Order: sequence, then structure tokens, then C-alpha cells
Amino acid sequence: MDVVTRWNSSLDMLERYLKQQAAITAALLSPEVRKNARQLDTMGSADISDAEEIVSLLKPLKKATTVLSDEKSATLSLIMPLKSMIEQSMMLDEKDSTTVSDMKTAILQNLSSRYAEAGTVEQTEPMEEGATDGNPIDAADAMHRVEQEQPPSKKTALEDLLGATSAKTAAAQSKSSIEIEIDMYKKDTSIPLTSCPLKWWKENAQMYPLLSSLAKAYLIIPATSVPSERVFSTAGDIINAQRSQLSPKHVDMLFFLQKKPVSNLKNTME
Repeated sequence: MDVVTRWNSSLDMLERYLKQQAAITAALLSPEVRKNARQLDTMGSADISDAEEIVSLLKPLKKATTVLSDEKSATLSLIMPLKSMIEQSMMLDEKDSTTVSDMKTAILQNLSSRYAEAGTVEQTEPMEEGATDGNPIDAADAMHRVEQEQPPSKKTALEDLLGATSAKTAAAQSKSSIEIEIDMYKKDTSIPLTSCPLKWWKENAQMYPLLSSLAKAYLIIPATSVPSERVFSTAGDIINAQRSQLSPKHVDMLFFLQKKPVSNLKNTME
């Protein structure tokens, strides 16, 4: 039986079978094979048609999971756009077979149960220049998050006396700054899909000082648990029965060498 989280291997198997279908059929019809086999189960035309539709249906999902599992780029900001793309590709069609229709329905229900949370704003269409006027809800939320990111500071005696008045003025100025940044950001041009969002925020930190601090804090979060799962898989490959006496120091070294490309070792050691 397949592992439910490893369906990509089943998709690859179906895809390879369809590519080699003629050769497989010819091999199964050969006298040598039939002579040593009592009964051979082969796929009929209906099965082949279903397999082709399933491969076509699951390809976008495979690409999405591959992109979101990347360890060397920011992937968190891709979740909602890819979710929208998957939902569009899973729209029911009159030409769909029963198998494909059932699969599309199951996939949409699974996505809905995982991502349909109250208060989530989905906006995957490109912003039109000048189409927004600074949403106050977005500004308030951003200001609240910025305040949470900043550590509390000790108050002086003067701040205890006049702090309330000063805080109101500072809050109004901060809210105005947040609204300006959000409005500027919404009107800014989108970066290419091949560009790194973290690099863009680093280069534009002076233009968006408040938003950039939030972006750097949240965009470093991986979109999936695949990178952490790979660590345990790597540990299982390195620490086996023959290496049970390895010291923690040597295990760390082996982890480092396994994850570090050989081409970068020279630069690391210099």
C-alpha cells in the first residue's frame, strides 16, 4: 500500500507506465511471458483513459508541492496563490469522468477543511495602480503586529508623568506611517516569480521600514514541514546500526557535510 503523503511516487509510476505503454503491451503479449504466467492482468482502454486523466489532474499538485517544499527560497507567500491555482484547476467539467470528478471533489474538500479560516484575506489578482486608498483594517493590523515585534522598554519618571499624551501622538504618527507604507506597497510593481521576496524586502527596507520588519519575521517560516522531515530522514541514513557509537560531535559533522554542497566546502573552510 502507498503512504498517503507520498502519492507523488504513484503519479510518477502512472506517468512512466503511460510513456512505456506500447513496450509493456508488446512484452505481455510475447509467447515467452505468457508461457510462464497463468494469468496476466492488463489495463483496458477505459483504465488507460482514466490513468491519462489522473496524470493530467495531479500534475499541477505535484508542481505545487515541489515548489512549496523548497528549502533554499521563501515559500510562505506562495501558499495562497498556489491554493487559488489548484482550486481553479479542480473546477468540475462536464467532460470529466466519474473518477476524475470524484478526485476533484475530494481535493477541493480537503483544501477547504485546511485553509477555510475566518478572517483570511485572499487576494491573488494583481493590484491595479491607484485602485486602493489604504485600507484602515490592514493598517491597524500591521501596526499591531509591528508593536508586538518591538521589545518593551523601561519608562523614565518623565514618561510616567507625560507618557499617555506622548503615546497618543506617537500612535497617530505610527498609524499614519503604516497607512502610507501599505498604500505605497499596494501601488508598487510586482517582482518576477523567480525573484526572492526576502532579498526584495532587504533592498527596499529603507522605503518600507515597518512592513519590511514584518516581512522578514514571517517570510522565513517554511510553507511545509518537509524540510524538518528531511532532517530526520537524513539522520536515519547517517545513524544506523553500524554507526551507533558515533559521538554527537561527529554526527553534527556528518550532517553538515551531507547538507553542504561540495562546491561550497572550499569557501566555507577558507
